[in-house]
Amino acid sequence: MKLCRGKSVQAAYKNDNRNVSVGSGLRGLHHAKTGLVIRPGNADMILSSCNYTTSSRANREAGVWITANRQDSVIEDWITAWEELWGQGSSIEDFEGASASSLAGKPRAVEQ
Repeated sequence: MKLCRGKSVQAAYKNDNRNVSVGSGLRGLHHAKTGLVIRPGNADMILSSCNYTTSSRANREAGVWITANRQDSVIEDWITAWEELWGQGSSIEDFEGASASSLAGKPRAVEQ
């Protein structure tokens, strides 16, 4: 698992011609939850908005399961985008050195 950053929040508001004051360093998140299972000849893509939290049980989440030929451009495009995000992401271990005060009261990833 890796944590991936999105794009500039400030730029998103500016592109929508909205005059909103947000920090210049504030970035969005890669919010989609995705999975790809490659089988001989075919691949299954699973895309969802669901967060794996207790509070998400109250949400109405959306998801889609797509099965396509392994050689279809949608699969190749997905792999390319995933590899780009993976390369830019940070592992959970990168955050283990965070100060205790910044993590106070927040759940932590635990290796099992």
